[in-house]
Amino acid sequence: MLVALEEEVCRGLCNGEIVRLGELGSLQVGVKSEGVRLEADFHESMINKIWVRFRPGMVLKGMLDGAAFERVSPRKEAGRAGKGMRYERE
Repeated sequence: MLVALEEEVCRGLCNGEIVRLGELGSLQVGVKSEGVRLEADFHESMINKIWVRFRPGMVLKGMLDGAAFERVSPRKEAGRAGKGMRYERE
């Protein structure tokens, strides 16, 4: 299922579509380039940057609004610090 989702997301983004993931949020391609006065003067080499922008849906926005943070001790077995964010549904 995840492989099919990945393929569908890539297909949509490559076609310039906004890919909506239900209430989770949406994905959209962003492009940065040099400006030109006439469309005929533009060429692909003027594109400086391309990225995928994720816009969270209401559920994720609500989770972030209600998130609480606390200092945690580093995990010795993993060799990395633990995450300091905690989420509790009401």
